[in-house]
Amino acid sequence: MFRLGREPLRLREASGRKSFCQRAFQSIASAAVDTRVNPPVRNDHNLAGQSPRMDSKATIGELRALVAKFVGERDWEKYHRPNDLAMALSIEAAELLELFLWEQDKGGAMEERLAEKAKEELADVMIYCLGFANAQGWDLSEAVEAKIRKNEKKYPADKYRGIARLG
Repeated sequence: MFRLGREPLRLREASGRKSFCQRAFQSIASAAVDTRVNPPVRNDHNLAGQSPRMDSKATIGELRALVAKFVGERDWEKYHRPNDLAMALSIEAAELLELFLWEQDKGGAMEERLAEKAKEELADVMIYCLGFANAQGWDLSEAVEAKIRKNEKKYPADKYRGIARLG
């Protein structure tokens, strides 16, 4: 119903090299995962310390339907082209990152004011992820599961436990 794109999203440049955004994201993700740089902290903002019922209010499908309803009521489907959604998603992710610009990482829980702003920006990112999946007709659960399986092969736990890179 929301499928407007005709071409699959190209994540690599024609030359086969990773794009600037891929390299930047990989660098950020590596730093965030590297436990030597950012040791894990158990607190109420860490999934390890959360109740198993957290995020059990709605399924991904229900959230997708909520986003689709919001978009449909405003007749915005026509604007949900892959390039526009990818840019909007990137911009919202940058707004989340901007909250931490020049902030001193104190570890542990964020201050309440910062946490509320971060939750709003994270929700915007999630809304665009769900909207992108809706517009393309993709099964997001299937895509995440497939990507995790691929990453499990690419980054075996016995080689990557506690480090972001080898060598």
